[in-house]
Amino acid sequence: MQLTIPAAFEAWIGGYVGPSYKVTLQGTRIIYEVFEQGYVLHNREELDPTPAQWRIFLRQIEEVGFWNWAAEYLDPSQPTGSEETTWSITLKLGFRELVSRGEGAYAPGFVAYLRAVRGLLEGRQFA
Repeated sequence: MQLTIPAAFEAWIGGYVGPSYKVTLQGTRIIYEVFEQGYVLHNREELDPTPAQWRIFLRQIEEVGFWNWAAEYLDPSQPTGSEETTWSITLKLGFRELVSRGEGAYAPGFVAYLRAVRGLLEGRQFA
Protein backbone atom coordinates (compact mmCIF):
# COMPACT_ATOMS: atom_id res chain seq x y z
CA MET A 1 0.00 0.00 0.00
CA GLN A 2 1.41 3.37 -1.02
CA LEU A 3 1.30 6.10 1.62
CA THR A 4 -0.40 9.27 0.44
CA ILE A 5 -0.76 11.38 3.59
CA PRO A 6 2.45 12.19 5.49
CA ALA A 7 2.80 11.43 9.20
CA ALA A 8 4.23 14.95 9.62
CA PHE A 9 4.39 18.02 7.39
CA GLU A 10 5.30 21.58 8.28
CA ALA A 11 6.57 24.21 5.88
CA TRP A 12 7.49 27.86 6.37
CA ILE A 13 8.70 30.65 4.13
CA GLY A 14 9.05 34.37 4.72
CA GLY A 15 10.82 36.95 6.76
CA TYR A 16 10.33 39.53 9.45
CA VAL A 17 9.97 42.50 7.08
CA GLY A 18 7.48 40.95 4.69
CA PRO A 19 4.72 38.40 4.46
CA SER A 20 5.35 34.87 5.72
CA TYR A 21 3.46 31.63 5.21
CA LYS A 22 3.17 28.50 7.31
CA VAL A 23 1.60 25.15 6.47
CA THR A 24 1.07 22.55 9.20
CA LEU A 25 -0.51 19.12 8.90
CA GLN A 26 -2.86 18.28 11.77
CA GLY A 27 -4.36 14.84 11.30
CA THR A 28 -5.54 14.92 7.70
CA ARG A 29 -6.13 18.69 7.59
CA ILE A 30 -3.72 21.42 6.62
CA ILE A 31 -3.57 24.59 8.65
CA TYR A 32 -2.53 27.45 6.35
CA GLU A 33 -1.40 30.67 8.04
CA VAL A 34 -0.40 34.02 6.57
CA PHE A 35 1.65 36.45 8.63
CA GLU A 36 2.23 40.17 8.04
CA GLN A 37 5.42 42.09 8.79
CA GLY A 38 6.73 41.24 12.24
CA TYR A 39 5.15 37.76 12.12
CA VAL A 40 1.70 39.10 13.01
CA LEU A 41 -0.97 36.54 12.10
CA HIS A 42 -3.17 37.92 9.31
CA ASN A 43 -5.17 34.90 8.16
CA ARG A 44 -5.71 31.24 9.10
CA GLU A 45 -7.51 28.62 7.05
CA GLU A 46 -8.08 24.89 7.36
CA LEU A 47 -7.88 22.83 4.17
CA ASP A 48 -8.66 19.20 3.39
CA PRO A 49 -6.41 18.00 0.56
CA THR A 50 -7.67 14.89 -1.19
CA PRO A 51 -5.54 11.75 -1.48
CA ALA A 52 -5.10 12.65 -5.17
CA GLN A 53 -3.72 16.09 -4.24
CA TRP A 54 -1.28 14.46 -1.82
CA ARG A 55 -0.15 11.97 -4.48
CA ILE A 56 0.50 14.81 -6.96
CA PHE A 57 2.41 16.81 -4.33
CA LEU A 58 4.55 13.83 -3.33
CA ARG A 59 5.27 12.92 -6.96
CA GLN A 60 6.29 16.51 -7.76
CA ILE A 61 8.71 16.82 -4.85
CA GLU A 62 10.15 13.38 -5.64
CA GLU A 63 10.86 14.56 -9.19
CA VAL A 64 13.00 17.48 -7.94
CA GLY A 65 15.14 15.29 -5.68
CA PHE A 66 13.55 16.56 -2.48
CA TRP A 67 14.64 13.57 -0.37
CA ASN A 68 18.28 14.38 -1.17
CA TRP A 69 18.20 17.94 0.15
CA ALA A 70 20.78 18.95 2.73
CA ALA A 71 19.78 19.88 6.26
CA GLU A 72 20.76 23.52 5.76
CA TYR A 73 21.26 26.08 3.00
CA LEU A 74 22.82 29.38 4.06
CA ASP A 75 24.03 32.39 2.10
CA PRO A 76 27.55 32.89 3.51
CA SER A 77 27.56 36.55 2.44
CA GLN A 78 24.66 37.36 4.78
CA PRO A 79 24.92 37.53 8.57
CA THR A 80 22.65 35.13 10.46
CA GLY A 81 19.39 36.83 11.33
CA SER A 82 19.59 39.24 8.42
CA GLU A 83 16.51 40.28 6.45
CA GLU A 84 16.94 37.41 3.99
CA THR A 85 14.04 35.08 3.24
CA THR A 86 14.04 32.08 5.53
CA TRP A 87 12.36 28.77 4.91
CA SER A 88 12.02 25.38 6.51
CA ILE A 89 10.41 22.05 5.77
CA THR A 90 9.73 18.97 7.85
CA LEU A 91 8.20 16.01 6.07
CA LYS A 92 7.81 12.46 7.32
CA LEU A 93 6.34 9.81 5.05
CA GLY A 94 6.69 6.19 6.09
CA PHE A 95 10.37 5.47 6.75
CA ARG A 96 11.48 8.69 5.03
CA GLU A 97 11.97 11.94 6.89
CA LEU A 98 13.49 15.22 5.82
CA VAL A 99 14.16 18.33 7.85
CA SER A 100 15.72 21.14 5.85
CA ARG A 101 16.00 24.89 6.19
CA GLY A 102 17.56 27.85 4.50
CA GLU A 103 18.37 31.51 4.93
CA GLY A 104 18.97 33.45 1.72
CA ALA A 105 19.92 30.23 -0.09
CA TYR A 106 17.80 27.49 -1.59
CA ALA A 107 17.87 23.77 -2.29
CA PRO A 108 18.04 22.50 -5.88
CA GLY A 109 14.51 22.34 -7.29
CA PHE A 110 13.20 24.80 -4.70
CA VAL A 111 10.98 26.73 -7.15
CA ALA A 112 9.29 23.47 -8.24
CA TYR A 113 8.85 22.57 -4.55
CA LEU A 114 7.07 25.91 -3.97
CA ARG A 115 4.77 25.17 -6.93
CA ALA A 116 3.99 21.75 -5.46
CA VAL A 117 3.05 23.29 -2.10
CA ARG A 118 0.83 25.87 -3.83
CA GLY A 119 -0.89 23.00 -5.65
CA LEU A 120 -1.59 21.31 -2.35
CA LEU A 121 -2.97 24.65 -1.12
CA GLU A 122 -5.22 24.98 -4.19
CA GLY A 123 -3.24 27.97 -5.48
CA ARG A 124 -2.91 29.94 -2.26
CA GLN A 125 0.25 31.98 -1.88
CA PHE A 126 3.37 30.27 -0.59
CA ALA A 127 6.58 32.01 -1.67
